[in-house]
Amino acid sequence: MKGSGSEASQATEVAQPKERSASHCELHFLLVGNGPYANRGCEAIVRGTMAILRKQFGAAITATVCTYGPPEVAAQQAAAEVDPGISHLPLTFRRWSVQWVLGQIAKRVSPRFPPFWSGLTPALARSCVALQVGGDNYSLDYGSPYRFIALDHLIWFHRVPVCLWGASIGPFDADPAVARAMLPHLERSKALFIRESASFEYLCSHGIRSNVFRVSDPAFAMEGAIPTARRTGLAIPPHVVGLNFSALMAKYLTQGDVQLLVNRCADIVACVASRTRRPVLLVPHVFSRKYQRDDRWLLSRIAVSASSRTCQKVLCLESDLTAAEIKGVISQCDAFAGARMHATIASLSSFVPTLSFAYSAKSRGLNQDVFGCLEFCLEPDQLKPDVVAAGIADLLANREGIQRHLRYRIPQITDEAYSAGRLLQDVIDGGKSAGAQL
Repeated sequence: MKGSGSEASQATEVAQPKERSASHCELHFLLVGNGPYANRGCEAIVRGTMAILRKQFGAAITATVCTYGPPEVAAQQAAAEVDPGISHLPLTFRRWSVQWVLGQIAKRVSPRFPPFWSGLTPALARSCVALQVGGDNYSLDYGSPYRFIALDHLIWFHRVPVCLWGASIGPFDADPAVARAMLPHLERSKALFIRESASFEYLCSHGIRSNVFRVSDPAFAMEGAIPTARRTGLAIPPHVVGLNFSALMAKYLTQGDVQLLVNRCADIVACVASRTRRPVLLVPHVFSRKYQRDDRWLLSRIAVSASSRTCQKVLCLESDLTAAEIKGVISQCDAFAGARMHATIASLSSFVPTLSFAYSAKSRGLNQDVFGCLEFCLEPDQLKPDVVAAGIADLLANREGIQRHLRYRIPQITDEAYSAGRLLQDVIDGGKSAGAQL
């Protein structure tokens, strides 16, 4: 389907200024559209992206990470940043500030009206390309993608090319107005680096091919780091099973009732522990001051409830570990099952047999790419104690065979993540690499 109607016309009618040549600017990259590092998946994307860029463009490259969140969050990230090549900027403003008011006006006029992020101008002046690294921003998973469209227009206004980086895209079929605006917008982007097959096939089915490149999630390029017991705050027992749940699951399992979700997940944990006769470690991957978004808040309550239902040990990892350290913890599990996609990427890329609790197309696409099937992907209506416990028991029973497959397949997927750097080099140098190829 090609875009049609007034929204599509508005999305494409702006004259496209000539983009600057990468050969005329220093190798500075703009990473935009990401959430705070408190979402360890967002951090994993940045860490993997920097590894990919350095391998392709050299160790001297630098990047500005522009984070959606309060200015104080960007300041905290800058103060704690361990990568000397990264600087940080916020992409949101305090409510009722002049810039916030202007942005609200722009939102109601048209997403083509560039927002007033004046603080971004110096970074844009230095950058050879802007990478939209938000992963699944260009979808309906979190509402309308207006702010990302507006951000793209601002970047184009400064003559910097925009590439979607390690992205899942769509589907937009549930909102035809968004589809009519978004599909032409995507065609205008310099390149779409797609991380899983479901999004790739969606774009091709709608005629978007020339600027589409099939890669894999940049988080596959992030190395894990096993933390000390002092860092974890607990001793990880041998032969442990790791589990991750998200409050987002309440939307699909319990009509939004979080307490009911706690009870449901506690039943699952207790059943897994009793069926496998192994300790269970609950692993958070997203942290937030708002309990509705905080894995640690949810998992600590699940651990307390589940512990009363089984004689096996149930632990919750509550330390404030980095994305690499959480990957190191997950690598010590004999099996893992998770709702957060980047928690499952950490597991799979550590060769740990893994189940995905899928509530979006991206998890299904990831499983299809890794295993060639959806055998290890559980839909919301399958998330019942006996079904999950049986699935993990099967992982453990077939652990050696699954690990052999992962040791064969994951290096290929990791190379696909690094291939994005090679393709990006060609794109920003004005190359003619054909898109839409597996």
